[in-house]
Amino acid sequence: MNKKTTLVRVIVYFVIFAILFFMFNIVYDNIKTQRYFKIDFESKNAGEKPFELFYTFSDTEEFSQEKSFCEMTGDNKFKTDAQREVDDQMYNKFRVDLGDNENAQIKIRSIEYCYNNNVMRISADRIMELEMNDLEVEDVNKDEITLKSIGRDPYIVVSKIVTEKIHKTNYKLSVAISLIVLVFIYKFVKLRGIYSALRGLFDERKLIFRLSVNDFKTRFAGSYFGIVWAYVQPICTIVVFWFVFQVGFRNPDVGNVQYILWFMTGLIPWFFFSEAWSSATNAFMEYSYLVKKVVFKINILPIIKIISAFFIHLFFILFMIVVYMYYRRFPNVYYLQLIYYMICMVALVAALSFITAPIIIFFRDLGNIIGIVLQFGMWLTPIMWNIDTMDISDKIKLLFKLNPMYYIVQGYRDCMIYNRLFYEHIILTVYFWIVVIVLSVVGSFVYKRLKLHFADVL
Repeated sequence: MNKKTTLVRVIVYFVIFAILFFMFNIVYDNIKTQRYFKIDFESKNAGEKPFELFYTFSDTEEFSQEKSFCEMTGDNKFKTDAQREVDDQMYNKFRVDLGDNENAQIKIRSIEYCYNNNVMRISADRIMELEMNDLEVEDVNKDEITLKSIGRDPYIVVSKIVTEKIHKTNYKLSVAISLIVLVFIYKFVKLRGIYSALRGLFDERKLIFRLSVNDFKTRFAGSYFGIVWAYVQPICTIVVFWFVFQVGFRNPDVGNVQYILWFMTGLIPWFFFSEAWSSATNAFMEYSYLVKKVVFKINILPIIKIISAFFIHLFFILFMIVVYMYYRRFPNVYYLQLIYYMICMVALVAALSFITAPIIIFFRDLGNIIGIVLQFGMWLTPIMWNIDTMDISDKIKLLFKLNPMYYIVQGYRDCMIYNRLFYEHIILTVYFWIVVIVLSVVGSFVYKRLKLHFADVL
């Protein structure tokens, strides 16, 4: 091994270590992530509902009963250190309702809002600076503020202000874990083999693109309207589901976004996943005449099918952006993350395809099984319903999140709606890529074992 090769390997492993270190730092932060709203208060003669918490996502929204977290019932005396875990969304304002009686006495010690380990803490002497309604200050000091209700709708409005960090990253732990993973990669992962496979695909890029375009054209070659049918059916599906769920069932908006936008952003990536996986699974059978050629690199056939389906997906990305602009939601820098999530989806489909495409040659019923899996998968992936507002346990929510397509669907919504960066969900990100890597290893093993028998069966 010459010095140049050694230097390249050292640089590669150093880059891998740096990526692992950065990733585990964020994982550590997210494991300790806290999101809550907390108020330490005591009230007397406040009525049957001495505490209720409302929220909004933007300055233009109004507080409403549909956007409230909880209410507590009590008696003439009520004392609590009320902490409510909030969802993984950045709220704009909170309104703390403090009963419905006049002449109620309310003592507040502190108010806290914590989002992703950034905490805003309002001490008693600063509470009087907040927006109040039907309340007057009787006494105030550092430890406690005493308020008196002068109407039947006393409340305090807390605006979004995030200040101090509440814990520090454990760098030593991140270094240790990164080194352990790096040793594992060095011992068991053949980087040269991965490089050779990627280099092979790169060398055949022109052939792959040409065959993908040809595959896309021939799918609709016999019809009068041609490739128009590739776009008409998905658009009709979107319209039908929108009519059923929003017009028929009258599904409310999700947070501060119209239901049609929220729903469409989840359905469009599912269209690509479903179409790409189904067609890539049948790639070896459809191109059986190429499989029998000794000199042809048949490992590019599933990739051809995936890229062919990707052309349609690009159209729907543009279609989705146009619809968003119609609703006065214009593109921003977060949209660039769609490229990352498209890569995630292509990687997932490719990993699955190299498992299913070889197996279906020997077990033809697999095509029907995949069809059933996709049918159930569309409903089990939170595309038409919001997992955060469902009245289900955290364990069941976790089961839904184990579906790799949840990460991609949520990622599309983070780009288009919530303006979040992908590493804000670092635990899901790490989990997703672990799943893809495991599926890729399994797919590589299955493909190499069955490849020798393709020509005999086909």
